[in-house]
Amino acid sequence: MMRRSLRAAGLGRHEAGASSSDHQDPVSPPIAPPSWVPDPPAMDPDGDIDFILAPAVGSLTTAATGSAQGPSTSTIPGPSTEPSVVESKDRKANAHFILKLLCDSTVLQPYLRELLSAKDARGMTPFMSAVSGRAYPAAITILETAQKIAKDEGSSSEKEEDVFMGMVCPSGTNPDDSPLYVLCCNDTCSFTWTGAEHINQDIFECRTCGLLESLCCCTECARVCHKGHDCKLKRTSPTAYCDCWEKCKCKTLIAGQKSARLDLLYRLLTATNLVTLPNSRGEHLLLFLVQTVARQTVEHCQYRPPRIREDRNRKTASPEDSDMPDHDLEPPRFAQLALERVLQDWNALKSMIMFGVTGE
Repeated sequence: MMRRSLRAAGLGRHEAGASSSDHQDPVSPPIAPPSWVPDPPAMDPDGDIDFILAPAVGSLTTAATGSAQGPSTSTIPGPSTEPSVVESKDRKANAHFILKLLCDSTVLQPYLRELLSAKDARGMTPFMSAVSGRAYPAAITILETAQKIAKDEGSSSEKEEDVFMGMVCPSGTNPDDSPLYVLCCNDTCSFTWTGAEHINQDIFECRTCGLLESLCCCTECARVCHKGHDCKLKRTSPTAYCDCWEKCKCKTLIAGQKSARLDLLYRLLTATNLVTLPNSRGEHLLLFLVQTVARQTVEHCQYRPPRIREDRNRKTASPEDSDMPDHDLEPPRFAQLALERVLQDWNALKSMIMFGVTGE
């Protein structure tokens, strides 16, 4: 295009009166390489955050240490065979460290209350979302920050407790979304300790997710993964194993940090009155824990360690077995620990005894 425009300009001068012997095609200047950066290759939809960040971090390092010989051509992110910059086990620790920096930031201090009181599309605050996602260390950090904010901003016109609860569990929240209730519900799927072995347990079908006929889910998945779905208890033989992971992205395969979960339970019992509030079925937390412990005790009696299951050689290995989630864990025991701890709380016992009693 540049050559054509220059040639057209030369013809215009020739037609204006220049001699034919003087007309020559002007020498076109060399075309500079494009200064824009070409589009990066398409990202792998199944790639993780390490695949996206690692090449970019390497390119920034290359650009910063490059010489003045010219622009570097290795600044485009793309697939790389080099090991990831950040190990997957360190990403949680780094994310938690970033959260602490944000909560301690003096720049964000005037806006922290507004940020921690904001609700997402599910109606959950950041603290409630952290508990729901089993990020218990992050939930403890947010809880401590909310306590500091409530202490600093509490006044006579606005009680400290109201400021605090606005960030932990605002009024009008669905009873089943109470962080204390969700914390007690967050036990692992029964598949994590039964594998493909059938046991006698309560099984549920979910029409929303297509868990019908021979497919079913356990009680833990029904409360967490299929919460709010068209999910109900099956009336057929209860001998089965959980198929939740085969039909949807199961949320109960990872337990989270047990010590942090128990610590968070203690903090919620002492810092809030959530233990006095019933769930959507009108059940007190103590009643819910008693029923859960009774059911799990019957189910856990059928637990066999992984060696015993392997010795039985129930079936030969198949390609589908490689896609199975980890199923060599032990049965969850948190409900029993939570029941013992709640029974030591007088506020919980009093609310249980007086539950349903109206004053004159």
